[in-house]
Amino acid sequence: LDDILGKRADGDLVKKIKKLLTEEPQVHGAYDVILNNYGPDKFLGSVHLELPDTMTVEELDELTRRVQARVHKETGVLLTGVGVYSYNTKNDEAAKIRSNVLKLVKAHEWALQLHGFYVNFEEKAIRFDVVMNFEIKPQEGLDILYKEIGEAYPGYDLHINADIDAS
Repeated sequence: LDDILGKRADGDLVKKIKKLLTEEPQVHGAYDVILNNYGPDKFLGSVHLELPDTMTVEELDELTRRVQARVHKETGVLLTGVGVYSYNTKNDEAAKIRSNVLKLVKAHEWALQLHGFYVNFEEKAIRFDVVMNFEIKPQEGLDILYKEIGEAYPGYDLHINADIDAS
């Protein structure tokens, strides 16, 4: 712990936190880790977890408290905020759409990552975040993705968030 916290909130600490979080069976991914340093050994942080769309609020509450305690015990970081992304578990078609959308996104060198992907079939909506590098302005990247994915999935409302490479 002293090796990680004694210096700074660097990539090693973020990697350790993500590893601890993704060791939980329900956690499909951990994204957007933000750490704030308030002096020696005083880190507060937040994270988004990708979780199955079948989890209840009770299960989410139990998971959140469990991971907050574990992260604090093993890293000294107090997670003050745990946001969630849901992922589809009820429909195999969502996995096919995700795979196709991922191919479209990753065809661009400036697109580093896609996460928080969810298809709402009832509302015909697709939502996700894309992490972009600094080679492209976020709005320019979004315009390209809205056009390409909109052509591939006409009739779907798209909600694409340009995310930063925070961790």
